[in-house]
Amino acid sequence: MKRKGDISINMIVVAVIALVVLLSVILIFNSRMNVAAGGLSDCESRNGVCQPSCNSEKHISLDLDCENNEKCCVPIIGS
Repeated sequence: MKRKGDISINMIVVAVIALVVLLSVILIFNSRMNVAAGGLSDCESRNGVCQPSCNSEKHISLDLDCENNEKCCVPIIGS
């Protein structure tokens, strides 16, 4: 005798497969986003130069991955 609240084995299998596919898509999307964002965190990709100090009239200082306490000096557009 089948009751209304019973969940069939087929429904459980479909739900598990859907969950695995969803997790796979999330992992693939997340890894691609990390690769794309990685190029935006270095000074050279932003057209900057690592220097001890920046010319405040022609450059802005960004907190990117420069070594030895240097600053990433990026030219101001239009100057």
